[in-house]
Amino acid sequence: MLRYLLILFLVLQTGIHDTMAQRSFPEKCIGNWEGTLFIYNQGQLRDSVAVNLEVSPTPDPVTFQWKTTYRSENHPMVKDYTMVIDTSAANTYIMKEEENVELFMYSFDNKLYSLFETESTMLSSTYEIQKDTLFFEVNSATTQATGPVVTSFNIGYLQKVKFVRESN
Repeated sequence: MLRYLLILFLVLQTGIHDTMAQRSFPEKCIGNWEGTLFIYNQGQLRDSVAVNLEVSPTPDPVTFQWKTTYRSENHPMVKDYTMVIDTSAANTYIMKEEENVELFMYSFDNKLYSLFETESTMLSSTYEIQKDTLFFEVNSATTQATGPVVTSFNIGYLQKVKFVRESN
């Protein structure tokens, strides 16, 4: 009897773990986060600003609010985004911004990657979740050298923040 209970317990625990592992990236991020954004230019720290991130579900099960508040004394700003699970492609998300801007993001393990270009500047961004910590980075690059096979880029700016989930 004890052996059967132990097997049942292991099966239930495995099922719970599998369910947790199957949650989408934004579902894992639901909650309020706070941290400090560090801004680098050419490898030198230039500025920092307190920042909050609120991730919340919406009535649509594939859409999540993704609100970032920059608590700068000189330039406070709120950026309202929507993250949508792309149901047509596995591990793909779309971060929607105002004016129909859509950034595709791709999930590998517990990390989202996005690569896009605007006004001749290449940008790369990542979100990575580790328990109650969410890391965000974005860097920008411009063409530095072009050869017959490879184009090299100069990474000029880096912004990064380590968010900690606020306690409920």
